[in-house]
Amino acid sequence: MTFSPAYQHQGYAREAMRAVMALLFEQLAHHRLTAVVDTRNTGAIKLLEGLGFRREAHYRQNIFFKGEWGDEYLYALLRSEYQ
Repeated sequence: MTFSPAYQHQGYAREAMRAVMALLFEQLAHHRLTAVVDTRNTGAIKLLEGLGFRREAHYRQNIFFKGEWGDEYLYALLRSEYQ
């Protein structure tokens, strides 16, 4: 998810993620959620880790974006870890 700079750092991403997590775990009974994030996206990494997601993998040169290969992290959260 991406927000305009004017709306960043106000908790909107965290609020949206919590709502999606509640829907997927509580109403749709998902067992596991995953997210893939660019290793340079420190804001997204901080958000995921703050929500309890664990880094499970480092994909080296996994995505070609803006003319260069970039690394990505895989994060996951199990329903049993969800709060």
